[in-house]
Amino acid sequence: MRVFGIAGILKRFARSRLRRSMRGYRLLKEANKLDVIYSVKEDLSNTRFIGIGANGVRLFFGVGTSCAELIVRQYMLARFGGVGLNKALLYSLGAKGSLVIYPLPRLWQDVVAKHGF
Repeated sequence: MRVFGIAGILKRFARSRLRRSMRGYRLLKEANKLDVIYSVKEDLSNTRFIGIGANGVRLFFGVGTSCAELIVRQYMLARFGGVGLNKALLYSLGAKGSLVIYPLPRLWQDVVAKHGF
């Protein structure tokens, strides 16, 4: 059984979301600031997580305890720093006054806020 109306609402929501992301891209392109998203990602990759590498981590990382912070940072970048982050940043630019709605660690939220999002 198909419920009429819900499919249309979902299509309009997806179209609206895409339109706002495209508007954000256009705003960046007109201002000649397409490198803003790249600089945000670069700062995220250079932000070190404090407190990783303590004594209890040896059980989890084993021999890689000395590189535990780097391992966690690379995992977080691979998991959360992809296309989804790009879409969230562009959407927040396209929707005036909108916040970036994306799961990020508190430390990374500060970095994104520093760039004006």
